[in-house]
Amino acid sequence: MGLAVAAGTMREHGGSISVQSVQGGGTTFTLRFPIERDTQPTEAAHVVSDDNAALLAPRTILVVDDEDMVRNVITRLLAIRGHETVAVASAHEALERLDEKDWDLVLTDQGMPGMTGRELAHQIRKQKPDLPIMLLTGDTDINVNPAEINRVLTKPFKIDDVQTVIAELT
Repeated sequence: MGLAVAAGTMREHGGSISVQSVQGGGTTFTLRFPIERDTQPTEAAHVVSDDNAALLAPRTILVVDDEDMVRNVITRLLAIRGHETVAVASAHEALERLDEKDWDLVLTDQGMPGMTGRELAHQIRKQKPDLPIMLLTGDTDINVNPAEINRVLTKPFKIDDVQTVIAELT
């Protein structure tokens, strides 16, 4: 899963990952990063890559994932697009922080110890019935209650797809 996330991140930034492996000799991963010169700072509003190409103002997003790397990648990719994010490692921590801000969206993993993303969504609905919830999951067959979870995206995901869903839900 980690390699899929890393490969997705590299593609999102115009880079690539290649691998060479020799039995008994080890494995080499090569990461190629694009070089940009004379870049300008990004603006606060970003274009969403959907058919409408609508401008999306920055949103305040609570990111919930028990895997450090996944949580960090999602947070960084959203920050690049101008969003304010707070990342937490568990559903319990998310519930504790729910009243800290006026969240525009909760983006949560499904498979977490202690409480799944679906269970978290159920708890959030008790406190904030109108808060949009997006579930990210590596599961291929997941049934969700559409009254509790607004959208499901599967991992590995493209950040443009996440951005499009954010625009649709907020």
